[in-house]
Parts: sequence; C-alpha cells; structure tokens
Amino acid sequence: MARGLYRVYLYIVTIALAVFLTVSVSSLLSVLLRLTPLRGSYDSAPTGADITQSGVLALVTLIIVAGLGGLHYWLIRRDMASDPEPGASGVRSFTLNLALGVATLVAVFAGVAALSQFDLAFTNGLAASLAAALGALGLTLALAWERSRATATRGAALVFQRLRVDGLGLILALALISTLGSAVDQTERLIGQGAGALMCMTTQPNGPYEGPYYPPCIGSQLIGQWAAAALIIVVWLLYLRAGADGQRTLIRPVFLLLGFTAGAIVLIVGVQRTAEYLLRLATSTADARPDYLNNFNFTPILVTAAVLLAVYGWRLRQSASHEPLDAPTTRLTMRAIAAALFAAPFWYGAQMLLNDAFINYFPGPQAANTNWHQAAATVIAGLAYVPLALWLGYGSRAEGVKGPRRGFVLALLAAGALVTAGSLATLIYSVVTATLGVPLPDWQGVARQAGAALIVGVVLGGLYLWLAAREGQFTHAPKPATEPAVEPATPGAADGTADGHAAALDEVLAQFQQGGLSQAEAAERIRALARAGSLM
Repeated sequence: MARGLYRVYLYIVTIALAVFLTVSVSSLLSVLLRLTPLRGSYDSAPTGADITQSGVLALVTLIIVAGLGGLHYWLIRRDMASDPEPGASGVRSFTLNLALGVATLVAVFAGVAALSQFDLAFTNGLAASLAAALGALGLTLALAWERSRATATRGAALVFQRLRVDGLGLILALALISTLGSAVDQTERLIGQGAGALMCMTTQPNGPYEGPYYPPCIGSQLIGQWAAAALIIVVWLLYLRAGADGQRTLIRPVFLLLGFTAGAIVLIVGVQRTAEYLLRLATSTADARPDYLNNFNFTPILVTAAVLLAVYGWRLRQSASHEPLDAPTTRLTMRAIAAALFAAPFWYGAQMLLNDAFINYFPGPQAANTNWHQAAATVIAGLAYVPLALWLGYGSRAEGVKGPRRGFVLALLAAGALVTAGSLATLIYSVVTATLGVPLPDWQGVARQAGAALIVGVVLGGLYLWLAAREGQFTHAPKPATEPAVEPATPGAADGTADGHAAALDEVLAQFQQGGLSQAEAAERIRALARAGSLM
C-alpha cells in the first residue's frame, strides 16, 4: 500500500511538471509562429516584449522542470530498478496510459482545428492551434517512449493499456463522423457551385447591402477540411493496428463491436434521411421541392457509415481467429447488434404511423400536424431488421451458437415490456386526469401517442415472448447426470494369490510413505483390499 502511494506521488508530480513545460513551450511557439503568415489576416505580429516574455517563461519553466522533474524521474528509475516486473505495476500503467491518451487527443484535435481553418490565402489564424498540436505531440512522444521502457504484461496494467489503445480508437472513430462528413459536405457544395446549381458570394459586403445574401463560395479551405479528416483517419488506423498487435483480451472485441455499432447507427440515420428526401421529392410540386443540401444532405452520412462499417467489419473478421470470441460468435454478434439497431426505427416508425392514423381518424380540438413522410421513412430505414433477424436465427441454428440470438430476443422482449408499461401508464394517467376535470395540456394528443405506443409495445413484446418461449429461453438447463463412483483399482489385487495380496498392500504403503497418497486415500485402499479378501 505504501509503495503504491509512493508511486502515485512520483508519477503524478513528474507528469504534471511535463505538462507545465509543454504549456510554456507551446506558448513560446505560438508567439514565434505569429511572426509567419500563419497568424492569419486578422491578427498582428507579436512585439519584442511578447517574444521576450514568452521566452523568459519557457526558460524559467525549463530550469525548474529540469531540476525538480529530473529528481522525480531519477526516483522513478530507481523504483523500477528495484521492481522485478515493473511492467506489471498498475499505478505506472494507469498514470502513463491516462496521460498518454489525453496528450494524444489534444494533439490530434488541436491539429484538426489548425488544418480545418487552413486555406492558401492564410485568412484564418493557425498559430495558436498549431503550437498546441506540436507541444502536445512532443509530450505524446515522450510519454510513449517512457511507457515502452516497461510495457504492460498482465493484470490491471494490461487492462489500462488496452483501454487506452482501444478506447482512443473508438473516440477517433466518433470524431471522424464530424470531420469526414464536413469534408464531403464542402465538396458537394463546391461541385454545386461550379455547376451553377448553387449561388455563392466570393466576398461578404462590408457596407450597406440590400441583398440577396448567399453563402460564401467554397475555395482552398476545402484542402484543410480533407487534411483534417485525413489526420484523424491516419491516427485512427494506427491505433486499430496497434490494438491488433497487443495481447489478446476481451476488451478489444468489445470496442470493435462498439465501433461497428456506431457505424450501423450512422447508416440508419443516412438511410432514413435518404428515404424521407425521396418520398418528399416524389410527392412535391415543381415549385416546392425539398432542400437537399440544407435539410436532407445524406451523402456525407452514408460515406462516413461506409468507412466505419468497412473498417470495423474488416478488423472484426480479421481478429476473430485470435480473440476470445471465435469467428462464428463474432459473426452472429455483429448480426444481432445490427438487427437490434435496425429494429428501433422499424418499430418507432410503426408507432409514428399509428399516431398519424389516430390524428386523422380521432382528431381533437387542437390542430395536430401529421408527418407521413418522416414516419414512412423511419419504417423504411428499419426494414433491414427483418432479414437480419431471420439471418441471425438461421446462423445460430447452423453454427450451434445461441448466445447472440438469445441476447437479441431478450433485448427486444425487454423493449416491448418497457414500452408497454410506460405507454399504458401514460394512457391511463392522461384519460383519468381528463375525466376528473384536471386534464393535461393537449391530453388527446398525449393519449393518441400513448395508445399507438401501447399497440406497438404489445405486438413487439408478444412476438418476442412467443419466440423466447418457443426457443426455450426460459427453461432451466438440465442437471448433468451423475455417474456412480467407481472404486479405484488396487494394483496387484486382481492376482488372487497370497503374493499378489501382499504386493498390493506393499504398493499402497509405499505410495503413502512417498506422499503419493494421503492418509484417507491409503485407508480407503486398505479397506478395499479387506473387502476383497486380500488381507484374510
């Protein structure tokens, strides 16, 4: 306990001093970068006083950190030398991996901020974000070097290392949704402006202007958008590769499945938006077409979903032969996750359609708007749930792996039960309060929505209750049959002669003296010889 607290003190102080030095150096670097065109069009160059102040701060910080931090780092080296297995230290692994993960994220996101503002005219200032990225990159490299001196091998130390590697991969994948989507969106707008389909303004008016107003034209800033997306993609793939080279634990497939889940959710959103746009386009008039770019721009979403699903599906298939989850279990788990995710918009869209039907057939005193396009598009986005569920059932029977199918059925059964309970309580509450003369605002609308949800919940819960009962989800596993105990054969007893009986007894006593038999086991062997008549 005392040694653990001592290590916590050493690593926290050393890392804090390293962060202090990184901030001071980044501040100096930011001032120096402002001497270049990277400061942008709206910032001024630093004065001599600014440079002197930043330089003095960096120098003072360096002297303090070199003295105090050097002492603590020497104490860390001495502590490691006295530890026969420093890589198994949970304190070292936790502090270093936490600091390394945070430094990596700061470096990547600061780099993304700098690149996303880049254009060939250097209109935007990049000095501060670029300096932060470079400083965090230096800290990341230093921490990575220190961690490599004694890598985690087992226990909690290995768990912390896997959480950093696989967790950062998932965080970067989520960040990619925004950066890649923005790059694709800007590319679409550039193509539209070049084709004359979109109007834009090369410069924004400074004085009085009567209009019309258009968005600024897309120019060389598109280079920065794609560079920012490329940075996240490169670091993301590097972390996925680093995770594949490490020791096999259950943490890795769990995070890979979470990334696959994120890709499936993005795909559902893209399919729903595509279906709604096409439905509105098919039912609209020539003068009321839906606005694709501003309201239904589904191309960036579908591109991002394709990248996430392709990469995570590839990594899951590639690692299935090495991970704790075997290949059949991994495939069926992916199908179960996809089926459960697609089931959500399918059943929610059914509730929206029922609610719209109730509005038409049971209108209340307050006007309510129906949105058939959105409801139908939501159902369409979840249609893949049906073939995926059937494919999961077929694969489960063919492979003999029942876990993913069981989890899928119980998850939808739980969803149906919760929806039924919540909607029934809401329906009774809204009707009873209206009957007692204290109605809720728009209680008819609340009751219609609760009634539609109740129908969907009953159908969903009833369907999967029947499936769970048919598949034996609620039956207890049979107890293993117990076989009658067989008495161990005693060497030499089968001989039947006096010499054989004596040899058997000598063998038992010899094994007892050599430690091969306990006192109870030797006594049982002797009793067996007596029952067989060997001692008569």
